[in-house]
Amino acid sequence: MGKMLVADCGGPDSGDYHQSLEQQAATDRMTGSKNMEQVEDEAIWRLRMCLENMSVYEPKMSNLLNVTTKDMTKVSPVRRNQSAYNLKCLTAFYGLPHQVFCLALSTLDRFITKVKVQPRYLSCITTTCFYHAVKCYQGIQSTTSLEKLIRVSQCDCRTGDILRMETIIQDKLRAAAPDADSVTHLTLLQIIIDVFRTLSGVDLSNHLDKMASKLVMCLCHAELLDVSFVMVALAVFSSHLQTLGIIEPVAFSMVLNICQIADRDFISYQEEIVKFLAVNYAAPSSLPKLQLKWTISNRTMAKLRPGYYGDTGLPVIPELPYEGMERSITDSVESLDDIEDEDDDVPGTPTAEDFNHHFSYPNSPSEPSPLSNGLSHGHILTYADVVSGRLSLYAHE
Repeated sequence: MGKMLVADCGGPDSGDYHQSLEQQAATDRMTGSKNMEQVEDEAIWRLRMCLENMSVYEPKMSNLLNVTTKDMTKVSPVRRNQSAYNLKCLTAFYGLPHQVFCLALSTLDRFITKVKVQPRYLSCITTTCFYHAVKCYQGIQSTTSLEKLIRVSQCDCRTGDILRMETIIQDKLRAAAPDADSVTHLTLLQIIIDVFRTLSGVDLSNHLDKMASKLVMCLCHAELLDVSFVMVALAVFSSHLQTLGIIEPVAFSMVLNICQIADRDFISYQEEIVKFLAVNYAAPSSLPKLQLKWTISNRTMAKLRPGYYGDTGLPVIPELPYEGMERSITDSVESLDDIEDEDDDVPGTPTAEDFNHHFSYPNSPSEPSPLSNGLSHGHILTYADVVSGRLSLYAHE
């Protein structure tokens, strides 16, 4: 089907095409509709302008693909892909649109392919690119807290480091500093949808989110990006048309002519994209998104105080004295005095575990435990405390 989309249909030359547009516009004016010539020319003009400025924003991915993982002085494709997935996770965590991800990743790729970056700084650079993209999207009055972003991203850097790195990135990319008007893959994909609607009458604007999800998946793999921006956008757009079963070879051939892309090169790359999406892309689930929750490891849970972080599962020991409690404690202490010189525990006598279990008193918000004598509130009585005589018994009233 990909070949059908790009079949050579003898697309009209520029003069015949504009003449047909003028005739169609005259017909629309006669029927009282809007001036379609203006609308059509605007969509195609935007695409041509983006194609002219595209070379300024395109990174030289060949410099990145030649780096091996063992080279610790440069960023390898594997580390770059990990940073791309980190940007994807941050975008999903903050609930931001795909425009933020594409702008942040474009800034990251341009910087690491232009400047010799050591891998140890990649985490800081990735967080900085995301922070700058958020500011470009939300404006100067960004609501995203930089301190929270540092904690979430776990980049191990300070606020001053992010701000200094942002200045460095803007200085190195001065020729085309990243901003809201930067040309990205998603920008071209949106314009291609508008141009295709103009040429074929098929409106796919409601499919933009699905196409953007496929585009984001492709952008997370540097091996697929050693081509122009418009080639990637057209391949994702064509694969989605193939999924929907839409066959518009004439309109699609016109789009290729505008983008000045050869049919043979496009068909080869489109097949690669289709195979990649068939393996790695899964349609978004229709189930509602669940709120992210922090998961605490078992090692961390073992260090937490149960009295503060949850129910221990043990019965609560009463704070007030009950009948026979004094005598029970006195007998236990006398029994311990008789066997304190023996090595083995005598059957029937309380052990250290028994005292730790029975004399553990929970925190009381109002009054301390009556068994404490100079001990800190919430202190757990141990076997050594009882033997050393630190246990204070109730006095007879």
